[in-house]
Amino acid sequence: MIAVAIHVQTAFAQQKINYYPDSIRIELPEQHTLVVFEMRSIKKDHAFIKNFPALFQELLNYIQKSTQTNFSETGPYAIDVKILPEDVEGTFEWVQEGVTKPIGEKTQIIINKSTKSQTHVLIKEKQIVELLPPGWEVSITSNTYKVNIYSETYQGLVSLGKEDFSQASSALVDDAGMKVIGRKSMYARFSVNENKIQKNAIKYIHPGDNIFLTAIAGVGLLHDKIYPELSLKLGLTFKDHFFRQNIRTSVIYNNLFFAEKTTEKYNTFVNSFLSLNFERNFNPKKDHPHWSGIGAGLLVRKNGDYFIGKTAKFFITHEMGNRINIVPEFYLTNDFKKLTFGMTLKYSF
Repeated sequence: MIAVAIHVQTAFAQQKINYYPDSIRIELPEQHTLVVFEMRSIKKDHAFIKNFPALFQELLNYIQKSTQTNFSETGPYAIDVKILPEDVEGTFEWVQEGVTKPIGEKTQIIINKSTKSQTHVLIKEKQIVELLPPGWEVSITSNTYKVNIYSETYQGLVSLGKEDFSQASSALVDDAGMKVIGRKSMYARFSVNENKIQKNAIKYIHPGDNIFLTAIAGVGLLHDKIYPELSLKLGLTFKDHFFRQNIRTSVIYNNLFFAEKTTEKYNTFVNSFLSLNFERNFNPKKDHPHWSGIGAGLLVRKNGDYFIGKTAKFFITHEMGNRINIVPEFYLTNDFKKLTFGMTLKYSF
């Protein structure tokens, strides 16, 4: 099923991008610990869930070796870990004492004394579903994933490094929805006790494609004739896995108004084209999409001698985030035998 939203386009709406759309929450009630994974693609990187306890144990070993001996007793602390690109040198930083030590070229760990003194309570359907008193927090960030960990005690972090997430990883891979996930994002929630899943819930969220309607006004040039143009553009915008506007297709109805002066008055000759347009967003990492594409149409209403016989047109579109665009157009007229060049300056409302 395709999820769509209908709106009248206000020219160039911003796109909300989520670079970590897949979310997996694993609760460890016996250890009073919570782990939330946010990933770019769980389908590609599902093995990361299974291997995470070993990775976390390695990071915890770095922390234990580099901090004071009573580190676990002086907490809680907020620990920020960044997995950096290979060309960036990583450091370990003990902020409280101002000591910096290198631990490798890829990993940066920063430790700060936790300043949170509040207890966070989440209530859903008149039930307390989450209660987090002040505790230890660890955030791990890389290009492909983000992990946020909460534990009431330091011992809970130690226990996390010894957990087995194999069942959770297998449950994700074996879920029927994973085989047809496509552009959808995943949200999963597991409760694990003694390395076994006690509760689980998995759902998939479609990025939500949009139907849009746009009015366009313009001024065109054909041969030596300058004419005004009014158009309606009805289309569908498809989003990708990261909720980015990716591809859009549309139907355009163009009305070209040619005016000729006779001995007594001006006569207006309206010629109309019905066109199909295909465009792609070439600016996927920014808030404002940049659309470029091609289109083709047929003359469906002929008035006057501006177009002879059956006529088709081809055009190139290019939007750079403003309302005004120049569209080159190529007409095949005289029963598709003669090529004529034109151009239109368009304004999208």
